[in-house]
Amino acid sequence: MKWINCVAWLFMIPAVLSGDELLTLSSPQNGSLKHNNKVSSKIVWLGNDKYLESWELSCTLSFPLMTSGDLFYSYGVYNYGYTFNPSDSRYKGISFGISKDNVLYFSHNEQIINLDDFILKSGDSSYNLSVSFITTYDPEEKKNISGSVLLTLNEQAFSYEIKEPFLEYCYLRNETVFSETTYPVLYTHHACDYSNIVLKKLDNRIAPEPQSSIFLSISLLVLGLYRRRR
Repeated sequence: MKWINCVAWLFMIPAVLSGDELLTLSSPQNGSLKHNNKVSSKIVWLGNDKYLESWELSCTLSFPLMTSGDLFYSYGVYNYGYTFNPSDSRYKGISFGISKDNVLYFSHNEQIINLDDFILKSGDSSYNLSVSFITTYDPEEKKNISGSVLLTLNEQAFSYEIKEPFLEYCYLRNETVFSETTYPVLYTHHACDYSNIVLKKLDNRIAPEPQSSIFLSISLLVLGLYRRRR
């Protein structure tokens, strides 16, 4: 009955195992952005990827001064097959920033969620911020069906699920391909310093096919019966 253990274990492995890809940024240069620039920065990467369906952006934040405002948004586009159209609203994508109460907020599809436990302070404090978006692809439907956002600030974490038809707004688009209004942007007008800026291309998740799920369920059931008999 050892094969049952092997089958169950194999089905629990993610469908894609090729790993993350670290991208080289041409903007912001040197992986940092100072508040005294007073100019928002386009996120532009080198390579052949015109857009990222699954991605992770991380950086270290510090605040010489503290004012409310956006930190990031992923403009997004829709109908991304052969015709590229700018999003009709940047707020349909993923954005986050600082509220008037000096806490982090998350926004998607014009809905704002204040993360009251994610408190930010000016001065010597620095914060490790990471946000990832992982898309789930359904082989049966032959399309992406959902996406998972994970936002972390130091040891704190916030997650959010996004469904169609808003997935495309959350993809990152490379500025070199699109018009002025479609690239993801880091904001600096609220006196924030960014350092150690890293962008990664992540693998999409693969939704399990119905047959695979049934086979896994049967395998686990037989395994449970076998252990009981022992």
